[in-house]
Amino acid sequence: AGNRWAMVQLVMRTDTATPQLIGLHTYPTPVQPIKVNDFGQQPLTIGAAAWLIAMIAAFATSLAGVVIAWRRKTMRRRWLWMIGSALPVVTFTMNWTTGAWQVTPVSVLVLGAAGMRSGPFMPWLFSFAIPVVALIVIVRAWRDRRAKAEAVDA
Repeated sequence: AGNRWAMVQLVMRTDTATPQLIGLHTYPTPVQPIKVNDFGQQPLTIGAAAWLIAMIAAFATSLAGVVIAWRRKTMRRRWLWMIGSALPVVTFTMNWTTGAWQVTPVSVLVLGAAGMRSGPFMPWLFSFAIPVVALIVIVRAWRDRRAKAEAVDA
């Protein structure tokens, strides 16, 4: 078909004894339907760039929290601190194609960031979570290091 493409949507009713076709919609598109929701298809906006930076920061903070908790032999129940650092619980998700975002208060995101696509025609969903436990671990380690440095200087 050259450079002309269309996406087709069929709407079926399956709650009856026999499935019924109740809708047929076509959407013309200048790009192959499989490429409409590609990661690089839309221009990078300031909001999208900030979202990607937040994902990188959340991942780095979670990973740092896990490593610091693992290396601090004096930390009580450090395995709990490691689990808390690795599994932030409040997730922010953005649909890359539309820019729509949502907050999921009860969800777990391993190491604070994720990207997923449900299928070839579906949009990318990028998520991050604020690793509060990892931030606490990092701040406590920083305070302990500073206290030791001040004790040596005194």
